[in-house]
Amino acid sequence: MGKCPRRGERTAEIIAYDHDRTGEALARDFLSEYGEGEEFVDSVSALVRWHMQPFFVVRGLPFSDVDSMMRQTNADEIALLSYCDRLGRGDLSEETVAVEKKNAIIFLEKCQKYGLKK
Repeated sequence: MGKCPRRGERTAEIIAYDHDRTGEALARDFLSEYGEGEEFVDSVSALVRWHMQPFFVVRGLPFSDVDSMMRQTNADEIALLSYCDRLGRGDLSEETVAVEKKNAIIFLEKCQKYGLKK
């Protein structure tokens, strides 16, 4: 959702920096426009906002912010959404699927170490 406004290119790879934050605002606006309740809008917008956290946390990137994420949503939902997002690219090898599954597990384990997994 947030990739189109944030899209840039670097070599052959498509980059969409901050699409998680941009997507959160777009999701909030879209769902609010259609009369969805505030709790639902907040929940879905938070999922969109934090769906990149497993990628950031597993790789030890400075963009990770598990504390803030856990104030808005829970690690299980984010791990599942992120896993689906990564697999949704299609035509992935079994090895790639296994790596993504392992990364979801590593993310959840790291969240437990923070003592924040709901």
